[in-house]
Amino acid sequence: MKFKIDVIIDISSEKPGLLIPIFKIEGSNLPYAQEMNDAYEVYDMKPYLESDYYPYVIPEVSAFTDIGERGVICLRSYDGRIICGNIGEIVEHYNDERENIAVFPTLDMQLARLCGDPLAVLMDKWAAVERNSFKKPVRGDWTDGELRVYQKSRSIWDRINAKDGPDRDHFLDTLNQHSFEFLFRWLVKHPTSDHWAVVWLRAIRLSPFDERMPMIAKDWLIGKILSYDDFNDFRIVLFLYLESDASENDTDFSDALTEYIIEDAERFHQFLHPPRLPLLILQKLDAETEPAGALRFVGYLIERLEGDERYTNTTDFARNFSKAIHVYIEQQRSDDEFTKKHSTTILREWKKEYKKRRRDGRL
Repeated sequence: MKFKIDVIIDISSEKPGLLIPIFKIEGSNLPYAQEMNDAYEVYDMKPYLESDYYPYVIPEVSAFTDIGERGVICLRSYDGRIICGNIGEIVEHYNDERENIAVFPTLDMQLARLCGDPLAVLMDKWAAVERNSFKKPVRGDWTDGELRVYQKSRSIWDRINAKDGPDRDHFLDTLNQHSFEFLFRWLVKHPTSDHWAVVWLRAIRLSPFDERMPMIAKDWLIGKILSYDDFNDFRIVLFLYLESDASENDTDFSDALTEYIIEDAERFHQFLHPPRLPLLILQKLDAETEPAGALRFVGYLIERLEGDERYTNTTDFARNFSKAIHVYIEQQRSDDEFTKKHSTTILREWKKEYKKRRRDGRL
């Protein structure tokens, strides 16, 4: 199972230049970015939730890669075509079109660097970009800065590629060599490891449909929530867990997440990406336990996200959820015991009906 390009981030603002491919893999909605070594081979695929911040283009042709294979490099060429290929194909394109590409200094500089042109040639490319992009007072400073970056990156790659580099973690270095079952057993035995999320993400890529993965993710997530621990990688694991069927009726997790969110609504800013995540969290909110706090949080969320097209489904759900909470609160205040007793079902039934109507296309 390989990673396939989903969208391409347009960091060149519709001009000729390099672009960033974003990948997805069958069985997951999580976007991934490739990490490549200096030979342009993929050594890891990292979840990348910030892709929604940037404009993107849809690839015209399919392209695939995987860990240990050649990476996919994307660019908008001099004639506006979107080119995606491995380093060999990009070098071939550059060599065939050098004269045309030279008209666009930024693309020319980027490809010269990618294709391994010598430093003397790169200096000329940097100078061309500088003349094209900057006013006279800053000329020279930019080229000097590029030279320093070039020298520093060369030094970094030398250390990374060294056999016994002091900063390398042996287990993480060999992560891709282990089977799913080996990684699963490691996760069960080391729930407090700083590397837990990294290993879990690697394991779920190997076996995205294994029902045990959401179960162990739940325990790790609750532990993080209750300890207010470092939330590095938490959001990625949370997103994948909430997307799974295992979270559907998980009251323990709902209780922990509700308490954490309601206690301080401002914390929610770290859970805004990808855009589907706020909706998944909102659907897990236990408004029966803390109706007043839930109402405040839903109001905060509507105010925070209103008008942003990426969160249309979330704000629609939030507005209707707010109305349901108001009804629930009123019924809880009723003197009629029957009304009060059956008010506990209103929120659950409303959520079920909302999901059903969305599935049927009625919302």
